[in-house]
Amino acid sequence: MSRTHSGTAQVNGNIGIAVQRATDNALAQCYAEINEASITTANRTETQIPAADTVPPRAAAPTAAMPLQSGRRARPGQPIDTVTLGLIENALSNARHEMDAVLFRSAMSPVIREQHDEFPMITDPKVEWSWVNSGPT
Repeated sequence: MSRTHSGTAQVNGNIGIAVQRATDNALAQCYAEINEASITTANRTETQIPAADTVPPRAAAPTAAMPLQSGRRARPGQPIDTVTLGLIENALSNARHEMDAVLFRSAMSPVIREQHDEFPMITDPKVEWSWVNSGPT
């Protein structure tokens, strides 16, 4: 069982797995929100309106492999607003700081534990994009 409270996560005592899962889910949601918006809008030819007496089928719970649906979509060629970019940057920065904290607490190497000589990086599975925050920890 996993849960998130105030930016930290725990999974039955293994915080490293919890942080990785929370980061994966957050990145998948951001990726789906930003990139799929232009694809679905460009490929949509007509909007289907369900009949009044039919209820649309309920989708399964969203996972990292399945993008989430949103009521607000960007149009192709429309720049992403600065608020969205700020939220994404803050979420990735917080994930990086949590990765630092977990690594420092669990490090076997004195170089990492005492000198903080490490550098976390968040990437997608294909390493097509990455997030590296070189600011102070």
